[in-house]
Amino acid sequence: MMIRVGALLSESFANGPGCRSVLWVQGCSRHCPGCWNPALLSHFDGIEMTIQEVFNKLTVSNNIEGVTLLGGEPFEQAAALVELGKKIKDKNLTIMAYSGWTLEELKEKDEDCRQLLELCDILIDGQYLRTLAASLPWRGSTNQEVHFITSKYRHLRPTINNYNRDFEVMIIGNQLVITGDPPPQIIDSLENKLGLKR
Repeated sequence: MMIRVGALLSESFANGPGCRSVLWVQGCSRHCPGCWNPALLSHFDGIEMTIQEVFNKLTVSNNIEGVTLLGGEPFEQAAALVELGKKIKDKNLTIMAYSGWTLEELKEKDEDCRQLLELCDILIDGQYLRTLAASLPWRGSTNQEVHFITSKYRHLRPTINNYNRDFEVMIIGNQLVITGDPPPQIIDSLENKLGLKR
């Protein structure tokens, strides 16, 4: 079984609680207007990797406490991510996932989606809505919710809205990597100063 991968990051502090590795899966059918990751929408781009290859890359750092699954839409590759998730859990790491579907919708989907949901400690759900864009931790718009599926991070619930969204700008090899949820003016400034095009 293969995973179509858009990108991987071995360490991040902007994609969930603590230090986490991050998997951006390739492909999403939702196509939300204003999507932060439009390059990950196509189901034909990215590269195919085995579950073991992805697991090895996600667990190369000893500093991480968990893995965050982004996209694209992780639940469109639920069967493969269930197998990956089991390996992650066997290593005593937590799992945080994003989905354009709501928690209620995911519970009504197929068995693979439900199994993946059961492996998650945190779920960020809901379609990104540009009209409701906001500076919230881990979320792009106010309709999206943070669901603490297990007790692992429930202590964060009372304070989850007490700080603004976070982002990182890194140089990895010869690439400039921006991850998390930077305000649009930051992106505009970087594009202007560095001559970048999205």
